[in-house]
Amino acid sequence: MSELLVAAVALPFLGALAHGALPSAGQKSRISFFYGAAAALLFSLGSSAFILLLLSRLGRVADVQAPFAVEWLSSFGIRFELGVDGLNALILLLLAILFPVVITLEWMRSKGRRGVFALLLLLQGALIGSVVARDLFLMFAFWSLSAIPLFLLVGIWGGVERERAAVQSAAAAFIGNAFLLAGIMVAFYFAEPHSFSLQEIPAGSFSGKLVEVFGVSISVADLILALFGLGFVARLPIWPVHGWFFRV
Repeated sequence: MSELLVAAVALPFLGALAHGALPSAGQKSRISFFYGAAAALLFSLGSSAFILLLLSRLGRVADVQAPFAVEWLSSFGIRFELGVDGLNALILLLLAILFPVVITLEWMRSKGRRGVFALLLLLQGALIGSVVARDLFLMFAFWSLSAIPLFLLVGIWGGVERERAAVQSAAAAFIGNAFLLAGIMVAFYFAEPHSFSLQEIPAGSFSGKLVEVFGVSISVADLILALFGLGFVARLPIWPVHGWFFRV
């Protein structure tokens, strides 16, 4: 089943790259039908189909299923590691439904078709990757990548205050990613053995461990939870943190 998971992550990225090779709106060719929305929808639906097929084959066990792991940055202990469990299965289902709907709603767009659809596919792949990543650094890489298409979509094709909203989204992404990276490094430092892999960090690795922050002793587990929470909240459209999001 790991092949289905890899395909679900890779297909949106391949679709985004393919849009660069598609002919412009004024050119005639045999693949003109697949120009723009049709091609984007096919790639997005393909990824969603792999996700639905994978979810339909998941067993009723608590362990991580469809595991996939290859060496990536081995000198830093970072692997390209993916997997599905009960925590991310529902989010995967949501993404499988959401992005084909969004692309369909943009079907009649007359300007910037290739750019919009390529960025939507890039966003889909990055979000799926961040959800199924089993390596903390890989999750951070996917999550950080997702900020780029969102920034461009808001800044170029947003509403009246799109420039302001894009700058605010970039600032929120920078701050959120800083908190998230700090939480990941704390987890790596206090994990025994040191690792970014969720599979290699034993359960209870942070229980009973304390760290001093500005002279105050704080549980390592609470510190990691706070840093991760701040990192994700800074990126999500949660009131009142992201009033900019509702002006796009």
